Amino acid sequence: VEVERFGADVAPHPLAAALRAPVFVYAGVIDERLDYALIAALADAFAHGHVVLAGPVVKVDPARLPQRANVHFTGRLPYESLPSLLAGADVALMPFAINRATASISPTKTLEYFAARKPVVSTPIADVVASYGEIAYIADTPAAFVAAVREALGTPPERIERGYAAAAAQTWDAIFERMWSALT
Repeated sequence: VEVERFGADVAPHPLAAALRAPVFVYAGVIDERLDYALIAALADAFAHGHVVLAGPVVKVDPARLPQRANVHFTGRLPYESLPSLLAGADVALMPFAINRATASISPTKTLEYFAARKPVVSTPIADVVASYGEIAYIADTPAAFVAAVREALGTPPERIERGYAAAAAQTWDAIFERMWSALT
């Protein structure tokens, strides 16, 4: 993870800055791997907030996407804009469906979210639970996901810093140092 990029002190993206809090952000491909019922439940539970789904829509019928006034699809954004988008987020989301398409994923966005010092709410993706289950909030149903997001809005600073430390331990330099030490 590029900790310096995602952890930089940047102004919120104009979209996120224009929205009334709370703002929940997912950054990635919008496809069959996402749980759209869960996203709809989150938007309904936080009718005064906003769910931002940043990324291209592929391999999914747009009619399946939740249509709510507080759900925003940005389309593909430049990679360089992701830190500013996250700067405007209150909670970072990983609303993955539990299916064959997600059985073996290891979402790198977990560490990007941690590097941006955002609380993370995820469905129970195996790698996320195994590696970051004590830092991310994990929920397996729409109701549990909404409850986890409510809890994440009050994340204590110590938990945010544990996430940042987890990201900092996975930079290219940190990984190289561990590999070099193992070889020498």
